[in-house]
Amino acid sequence: MGLSCRDHTSMRDNTMFYKDFNLLTMEGIEQISSEDLFSSYVRVNMIDESTKKITYKYSLFKEDVTIYKKVNDKVWLSIHTVIDDKPYYFYKYVGGGVILHIEYIGDPSNKDYSLSTVEVSDGNKITNYIFDDYKVKVKPSPNLNDYPLEKAEEKRVSTVTIANDILTYQSQAAGDIDCYFLEGLSYSWWTIFGHKMKKAPCE
Repeated sequence: MGLSCRDHTSMRDNTMFYKDFNLLTMEGIEQISSEDLFSSYVRVNMIDESTKKITYKYSLFKEDVTIYKKVNDKVWLSIHTVIDDKPYYFYKYVGGGVILHIEYIGDPSNKDYSLSTVEVSDGNKITNYIFDDYKVKVKPSPNLNDYPLEKAEEKRVSTVTIANDILTYQSQAAGDIDCYFLEGLSYSWWTIFGHKMKKAPCE
């Protein structure tokens, strides 16, 4: 797979390619050269000492590009917004051994906001804490203990297992089971592409 001159230049400067990338640790797995790119690979561009742009290239027409800002020696943060019937702000903390998704209604840097959901994932279990709208206000933090989880109106737990290159996702509350072919990829890919990945039969 060829790269443009622009890609070659960035690689010499601050870009590295990997077969995989672990979001739980923010570490690349098996570095490769631009001449050995597979159909799926990860490109990591160090924009500066505190900013990384990570591109998961899943297929020719499917990729995810996320910019992370350094919070501390282990944790990195990405932020994005969705304007629907309400403005939603999503904070994603990675690299500290867990993936922490925090969802807000409204901008938490302003006064009119509330905590909506806290999701914690460690690669084996996903726990969602769901809060009533406009009931809880707490600023974004990479520390799970900073969130009043005891005030959540609902707690949902799901499990993730990987065997024979198949990921099985089971919701304990609903009892639903979904299975996906990983095709040699890791759990981190599923956290990004999820239901877009190829479904597998659940045995």
